[in-house]
Amino acid sequence: MSENLREYLGIKKHRLIKKRVIKYSSQNELKPIVKEISKNIDLILSSESTLVVAEKNSLIIMEEKSVFSNAKLKKYWICIVLAATGCVLNENPKIKVRNIFYSDSDTAIKGNALLIKATVCKKLQAKISEDKINLDQF
Repeated sequence: MSENLREYLGIKKHRLIKKRVIKYSSQNELKPIVKEISKNIDLILSSESTLVVAEKNSLIIMEEKSVFSNAKLKKYWICIVLAATGCVLNENPKIKVRNIFYSDSDTAIKGNALLIKATVCKKLQAKISEDKINLDQF
């Protein structure tokens, strides 16, 4: 998948960074969750700078701004985006997503992303919503 991510970003790098784009997967079942995840992230972060892309049975979530260069900012961003993603996945158990790639524009241009399995994302979100885990424990 990292080769696909490199290829995708290499082709459309400028388009992704300059304006907000939501690309839908050829799998129609992922369209609603892409929209919903994007909407949830935008509501929490009060911005429209996060890109959500569905690629086969994976999601790519990328922040336009550089957040991975600052450890605290990276941690907060990942927690927020993971919780927003996990919430949508838990609400739609029939939709199958295997991997979730998280990145910011600077890291993605280098062809890198943080990979979290969808099952782990869903479990962490459930623990967060039940107050069994907090940001410091994350």
